Amino acid sequence: PSQPTDFKGEAKSETSILLSWNAPAQTGLENQVTGYELMYRKKDDKEEKRISFEPTTTYLLKELKPFTTYTFRLAARSKHGVGAYTSDISAETPQTRRCSSLSDQV
Repeated sequence: PSQPTDFKGEAKSETSILLSWNAPAQTGLENQVTGYELMYRKKDDKEEKRISFEPTTTYLLKELKPFTTYTFRLAARSKHGVGAYTSDISAETPQTRRCSSLSDQV
């Protein structure tokens, strides 16, 4: 299948990023998208993690580290295999917000 388009990431919390994209144009049953492959890593890491999931146009990636930049690549999968990956995009999780609690004032 062709590449997904308009691939982007947006931090939803300090430990999660919502990825979204448009499904690739599908020509005939041969190229029907059966799922997606997501490759991601922390900006300074060499090792990439890979996740496979069902056909959709959004994916919430959880259990990330706060205040960290991640890079992502996405490819559509059909019965013929995995298509070309998108260019890398980056998204950053925000810093954990410190709440002042009563115990801090004792």
